[in-house]
Amino acid sequence: MFSATILVSEAIVVLLAAAVAIGLELAPSSSVWLAAGAIMALCVVAAGLVRNRAGYALGWAAQVVILAASFAVPTMVVIGVVFAALWVVGQRLGPRIDRERAERYRVDLDHAARLGE
Repeated sequence: MFSATILVSEAIVVLLAAAVAIGLELAPSSSVWLAAGAIMALCVVAAGLVRNRAGYALGWAAQVVILAASFAVPTMVVIGVVFAALWVVGQRLGPRIDRERAERYRVDLDHAARLGE
């Protein structure tokens, strides 16, 4: 869930970065929207598939593409690095958070069942 949230957040930031790139006239607006749309689609598809290995592979690909594209808008390099760091943290902590949530849910169900007896 954490990794999917990061990817969807990145898609939103890419949309905002596209607006900045157009405002700074760094490239023709059609090229910017095409590239941003492709990156956003990659992020959203990866977020949807994050329950299996393909989603994580696409997520890593999205990180590489976003870092590479962020050099077109120099102020976005920092944001690209921050999201890449969040992605790495998500890869390390996400499964643990999901396991703890599932365990908490099981404990809550157990407790509710005992109260209902």
